[in-house]
Amino acid sequence: MKKIIVSRSSSGWTAAFYSNGTPDKEISSIMGTHILPCPFTAAASADLVIGTVRARNPEAEVVIGQS
Repeated sequence: MKKIIVSRSSSGWTAAFYSNGTPDKEISSIMGTHILPCPFTAAASADLVIGTVRARNPEAEVVIGQS
Protein backbone atom coordinates (compact mmCIF):
# COMPACT_ATOMS: atom_id res chain seq x y z
CA MET A 1 0.00 0.00 0.00
CA LYS A 2 1.19 3.48 -0.88
CA LYS A 3 1.08 6.19 1.79
CA ILE A 4 2.00 9.86 1.59
CA ILE A 5 2.54 11.84 4.76
CA VAL A 6 2.35 15.60 4.24
CA SER A 7 3.92 17.86 6.85
CA ARG A 8 4.06 21.62 7.33
CA SER A 9 7.17 23.48 8.45
CA SER A 10 7.92 27.17 8.71
CA SER A 11 9.14 27.14 5.10
CA GLY A 12 6.32 25.15 3.50
CA TRP A 13 4.93 21.66 3.00
CA THR A 14 6.73 18.38 2.29
CA ALA A 15 5.47 14.97 1.24
CA ALA A 16 7.07 11.74 2.45
CA PHE A 17 6.34 8.76 0.17
CA TYR A 18 6.07 5.23 1.58
CA SER A 19 5.31 1.84 0.08
CA ASN A 20 4.34 -1.01 2.39
CA GLY A 21 5.62 0.90 5.42
CA THR A 22 9.09 1.71 4.09
CA PRO A 23 10.43 4.66 2.08
CA ASP A 24 9.24 4.36 -1.51
CA LYS A 25 12.17 2.95 -3.50
CA GLU A 26 10.82 4.12 -6.86
CA ILE A 27 10.52 7.75 -5.72
CA SER A 28 13.90 7.52 -3.96
CA SER A 29 15.64 6.16 -7.06
CA ILE A 30 14.22 8.92 -9.26
CA MET A 31 14.49 11.87 -6.87
CA GLY A 32 17.32 10.79 -4.55
CA THR A 33 15.02 10.88 -1.51
CA HIS A 34 11.52 9.85 -0.50
CA ILE A 35 10.76 13.27 1.07
CA LEU A 36 9.94 15.96 -1.46
CA PRO A 37 8.93 19.61 -1.16
CA CYS A 38 5.37 20.46 -2.13
CA PRO A 39 4.52 23.58 -4.15
CA PHE A 40 2.76 25.21 -1.19
CA THR A 41 3.91 27.84 1.26
CA ALA A 42 3.41 27.35 4.99
CA ALA A 43 0.36 29.64 4.68
CA ALA A 44 -1.52 27.04 2.59
CA SER A 45 -4.30 25.28 4.46
CA ALA A 46 -4.04 21.61 5.31
CA ASP A 47 -7.29 21.00 3.43
CA LEU A 48 -5.86 22.48 0.23
CA VAL A 49 -2.64 20.47 0.48
CA ILE A 50 -4.36 17.18 1.34
CA GLY A 51 -6.97 17.65 -1.38
CA THR A 52 -4.40 18.43 -4.04
CA VAL A 53 -2.06 15.60 -3.12
CA ARG A 54 -4.95 13.12 -2.94
CA ALA A 55 -6.25 14.20 -6.35
CA ARG A 56 -2.85 13.58 -7.93
CA ASN A 57 -2.21 10.30 -6.09
CA PRO A 58 -5.54 8.44 -5.99
CA GLU A 59 -3.80 5.11 -5.29
CA ALA A 60 -2.24 6.38 -2.04
CA GLU A 61 -3.49 7.05 1.45
CA VAL A 62 -2.67 10.70 2.14
CA VAL A 63 -2.43 11.90 5.74
CA ILE A 64 -1.07 14.81 7.73
CA GLY A 65 1.70 14.03 10.12
CA GLN A 66 5.37 14.25 10.68
CA SER A 67 7.65 12.65 8.15
